[in-house]
Amino acid sequence: SQDLFLTELYKEAIGQNLLGL
Repeated sequence: SQDLFLTELYKEAIGQNLLGL
């Protein structure tokens, strides 16, 4: 579903944020 897609996108964005720190 689209919710799952958004969740994966969100988790990937968080991962990049943590790497950015």
